[in-house]
Amino acid sequence: MNRILKLAALLLALLTPPAALAGPATMYRIDPQGTGVQDVPTAASFKAVRFAFRTGGPIRGGPTLSGGAVLVGSADGNLYALDARTGAELWRTPAGAGIGSTPAVADGLVYVTTRRNRLLAVSAAAGKVRWSRDLGADLGSRGLWDYYTSSPILLDGVLYVGSGDGGVYAFDARSGRPIWRHDAGARVRSAPAVTEAMVVFGAMNGHVTAVDRRTGQRVWDFATDGAALKFADYGYDPTSVMASPSISGGLVTVGARDGQFYGLDLASGKLVWKTTHDGSSWIAPTLIEGDRIFVGSGSAAFLQAAALKTGAQAWRFPTLGAVFGAPCLAGGAVLIEDNGGYLYAIDKADGHELWRFALGDRSFSTPAAGGGLVYAASDAGVLYALETGTEPGRVFARRYVYAPAKAPKNFRWFQNGIDVAVLDAFKAAGYEPIDETGLIATLADPARATGSLIVFAESYAPAQVLDPGRDGAPIRRYLEAGGRVVLLGPNPAALRFDETGALTTLDYALAGPVFGFRLPTRDFHNGYYASRVTAEGERWGLSGGLVTGAAVEPGQVDRVLALDEFGMASEWVKTYGPAGGALVQLAPPRNRLTDMTPYRLAAEHPLT
Repeated sequence: MNRILKLAALLLALLTPPAALAGPATMYRIDPQGTGVQDVPTAASFKAVRFAFRTGGPIRGGPTLSGGAVLVGSADGNLYALDARTGAELWRTPAGAGIGSTPAVADGLVYVTTRRNRLLAVSAAAGKVRWSRDLGADLGSRGLWDYYTSSPILLDGVLYVGSGDGGVYAFDARSGRPIWRHDAGARVRSAPAVTEAMVVFGAMNGHVTAVDRRTGQRVWDFATDGAALKFADYGYDPTSVMASPSISGGLVTVGARDGQFYGLDLASGKLVWKTTHDGSSWIAPTLIEGDRIFVGSGSAAFLQAAALKTGAQAWRFPTLGAVFGAPCLAGGAVLIEDNGGYLYAIDKADGHELWRFALGDRSFSTPAAGGGLVYAASDAGVLYALETGTEPGRVFARRYVYAPAKAPKNFRWFQNGIDVAVLDAFKAAGYEPIDETGLIATLADPARATGSLIVFAESYAPAQVLDPGRDGAPIRRYLEAGGRVVLLGPNPAALRFDETGALTTLDYALAGPVFGFRLPTRDFHNGYYASRVTAEGERWGLSGGLVTGAAVEPGQVDRVLALDEFGMASEWVKTYGPAGGALVQLAPPRNRLTDMTPYRLAAEHPLT
């Protein structure tokens, strides 16, 4: 009997498809019409990093979720399948060239296009190439910000995809058998939007075209303003329609590099409305939900919500950099990435920021969401899986980076110009720089504490902000009022200077009365020791090993982010009162350049 049960269990396991095979077809912007709408929980708050998977090159196409797997292509020439919950690599498949598209998945196959204009169909179970098709050579010699290849779109067992050879193709998705090819006359990088009757796409000659889905014959063609423009007259590409169109409510919405945003009648291709963001900024792919469109802007740098029927703006959210990728909708949150290197979650109703996450480099990618996780990537080549919550979390409305206008005579924590690099990294991330005067003013006003954050890019601070006095030091009152202080070097209260501005003492025990907990004495574990990030530290975005000094006993702090070789907390968090204030000690290298992204992530990490 046991043998029969075991055989039955084995048979069931063999018949059960792997996680990557399960579920309906999924693709770039979720559905064939490119609306980007899906039934997932609202990503209202960021909680922690679930995992970070590093590829060997930029990730320009977005990740795709299918069953229990996340699939993503990289410019390193590999297609990756990962466990969507843990980030464990299931398989990788060399594609022969960089991948600039978002994978599509259906019926056990994964489809991508490569920079060499090749379409691959790969087994979702094991990553083996089932078939591939050559899509020809790129037309023309110019490749102006030509970062994407057309993402395959699936409908009813047929695969639709554009190519740099000027063709839009239909293939049988199972066998790869060609069904038809339409000649657009110019490179096609946009992903087609597909209905039961038509396939709609943009081309680099400035035209938006609809063809019959079954025959590939032209139904209508619309020339954008850019079709009549020339690069030589502008110094940039004002012609191409690189963005992918979306279809909803009988309208085609599409952005163009002529700086215009178009609403076209689906049946006829006639212009219904036309708007612009600033007259010149390239306009990104769209997302549509109900009667509202969400679209990003290039050099004008914002995410816009507009009316589907008229294109009239409902709200606008400013980003730190140009937006090229498409938005993604996760419940009540619109997710977007930018060239400033951030993923933003924006309230879809009124456009206010819910949270943001630093990706480590500029991003051209499109995020994905599912199962309480948000997946996002950038040119850093790292795919992040971020745990999110359905209730809003804390957003720092004011972010400061402090550096003294005049450093002490014989003391500078960061060496070899690293202090300037650290300051510049936080300024580039949108932090407002403040000197001694600004620090004193910020700490003196409790009303400015709630929702604010100060990163100390250098350890020297004016004595008056550290003086306990009768009512406690201003820096302590700021923490108790809900502010956050992030230290990147020695605790400033541990430093003592003489009347000439020269450092005389570095003793961590001196900081105890200021911050209300016990720090080690001057001779306790003095020196630089190997340190390792804890599981909690990894969730805060920190990684790997480091060398640190000045550690504290773990029991003195509330969260331990890294431990040194003596078991002391070398990176940690101390919280203050019900208002959510926190002192965060981090330890970037003091004598060499390093990516400050993990430290920015930790600086802004929510405490919940």
